[in-house]
Amino acid sequence: IYDCSLDELIIDLKKSLPEKGQIHLSGGEAPIVIPSRSGKGGRNSHFVLAMAHELYQTLENRDIHILSIGTDGGDGPTDAAGAYINYKLYSNLNPAEFLSHFDSYSYFDKLGTLIKTGPTKTNVMDLRCIWRE
Repeated sequence: IYDCSLDELIIDLKKSLPEKGQIHLSGGEAPIVIPSRSGKGGRNSHFVLAMAHELYQTLENRDIHILSIGTDGGDGPTDAAGAYINYKLYSNLNPAEFLSHFDSYSYFDKLGTLIKTGPTKTNVMDLRCIWRE
């Protein structure tokens, strides 16, 4: 369970990436500071895009899947709980522009991989899943 910055979370998770057939589950919240001029999204979708952007630069990590959701069904000021990505989906759009504008919602909306559960009426923590094919 993490309670740290998004950058610290990504650095730590990169140290313990799962092997083939394994899944790494983590929870907790990694707040992000969003500039006043930004796109749409929340910390879960931003984490998925930022983690993918970091991992998929390395060929050996292109079999990794990433998912993150808020257990309350919300991801910031959006109607999504979070998002999912794999390398094939990632390679369809240029993520750098979306990351720099904090517009992860639009990125995943274009891919069709936003996760929308609606309000769950429970708020435990964010849940992240990272696995290899």
